[in-house]
Amino acid sequence: MDILIVTETFDVLKNFISQLELEENLGHNYARFTYQDQSLDILITGYGGSIST
Repeated sequence: MDILIVTETFDVLKNFISQLELEENLGHNYARFTYQDQSLDILITGYGGSIST
């Protein structure tokens, strides 16, 4: 993982994710993507994650 993106919902990043190539699905709300030779992990925490942070 080079970059980790944490978001509340999938809808927030829907347009961004459509430009990425799925590398590996790591769980229900966690996946690894590639974009221009960079590895990006995306974690969807739901609303509680951002409140905790």
